[in-house]
Amino acid sequence: MSQFPFPSSTRRLLAHYGDGKVNIPEHQAFLIGRLFEEGDGRDLRWLTENITENVLLTWLRDHGARQLSRRSLAFWATLLGDVHAVAERPPETEDLWPF
Repeated sequence: MSQFPFPSSTRRLLAHYGDGKVNIPEHQAFLIGRLFEEGDGRDLRWLTENITENVLLTWLRDHGARQLSRRSLAFWATLLGDVHAVAERPPETEDLWPF
C-alpha cells in the first residue's frame, strides 16, 4: 500500500486524516468521491497526478451515480468522456416515504 501526502489545502476535506496521509487503494474510493464532489483546482490536480484516469473513470462508472450530486456527475462524465454515467443515475423521488 502506498501513502501519498495531501496538499495542505486538501486536508480541510479530510479532517479525520490528521497526519495528512491516506492508504491507497484502501481509501481510494472515499478519496475520489470527496475530491470529485468538493475539491478545488489544486485538490483535483493532486488527484489526477496520483490516481490514473482509468481508475477515476472506473470509479465514476461504479460509484458516481450514487455518490455525486447531479451537477458533479454531469461535469465528471463530460470531462472523462462517459455520458453513460449520467444516464445510470437512479431517479429521485419527491416523497420521503412514497406509499
